[in-house]
Amino acid sequence: MKRVLIQVKSGKVGAKEIREFLGILERENATLGFFITLNKPTKQMLKEAEQAGVYTSPLGWVELPRLQIRTIKELLEGNKFLLLETAPLVGVNRAQEHRTKPDQPALGI
Repeated sequence: MKRVLIQVKSGKVGAKEIREFLGILERENATLGFFITLNKPTKQMLKEAEQAGVYTSPLGWVELPRLQIRTIKELLEGNKFLLLETAPLVGVNRAQEHRTKPDQPALGI
């Protein structure tokens, strides 16, 4: 089984968040990382993601970017993350959800 981590960020994000996510991928020994953001990634964010390298399938037939960035808009338009086609056949374990405390308090409506 391989591990794929997903991080969702809103607000202003930059290359720092990509570097931090890459550190998490390394620490957790994840194969791929999917970074979802509201706004279009900066050139520096894309450069950091590219420097993360590629994952090569066990048989060497497929190479996938190790860290992929998509906006919400791209995902809604069908621009999916690149994943091995056989991954759904193997099965998927649901990870524990991890949330950080929001910077903005909730409205008591």
